[in-house]
Amino acid sequence: MTDSKKKVIVITAMVILAVNIIGAALLILLDGKQPEMNEEFYRELAAQVHTGSSSVDFDMLGRQNPDIRAWIISEGTGIDYPVVQGDSKYYRSHLFSGEKDELGCLYIDDSCSSDFTDKNTVIYGSKQLESVYKYARQDYYDLLPSMTICTPTTAYTLVLFAGLKTESTADAVKTDFVGDAEFTDYVLWLKDNSVFQSSVSVSESDRLVTLCADGEDGAFVLVGKLA
Repeated sequence: MTDSKKKVIVITAMVILAVNIIGAALLILLDGKQPEMNEEFYRELAAQVHTGSSSVDFDMLGRQNPDIRAWIISEGTGIDYPVVQGDSKYYRSHLFSGEKDELGCLYIDDSCSSDFTDKNTVIYGSKQLESVYKYARQDYYDLLPSMTICTPTTAYTLVLFAGLKTESTADAVKTDFVGDAEFTDYVLWLKDNSVFQSSVSVSESDRLVTLCADGEDGAFVLVGKLA
């Protein structure tokens, strides 16, 4: 092999190596920006659909995704997201737009009614509900004791009254109740085990909403009543 051919081979190998290194660096850079980019998707969506402080354009949302059921807002926590109901496994790894991403989309448990008429409607999320872990602090709860849940027909205030740290959300969530006494016992159990103190009273006729966050350090369950 001539020296000139050897030189061409070496240069070609060096170019290929450089391209691979640059490509790997770009992938790392994009991966680092991905959560921020996808949060931007939800921020832009929120800007498009809000027609007032507690009003949401569900017609527009429905055209984008027919699984839309509600929108939850808590300005102090940064929670401002659509809530869907459909294939829960799918929404754990897909955005509201259908794009595959670990940020996912908040979703109502498959076993719950979609119109919040159940005694306890359960909403699941991961990274989008990270801020609920802050409710482990009493002062945080005192500052932000409520949220807003909008549906196509009603805007509810979610009055928070209990927050629990748990290894698994299944250990703290109950949706089926045999009579009012069992419901009352569950509410008392939630309050007794809550990481913050609340003076909110919950009656047998109230309906609950439970936000379930799953993170690397365990789960957090935040519970409120609809008003």
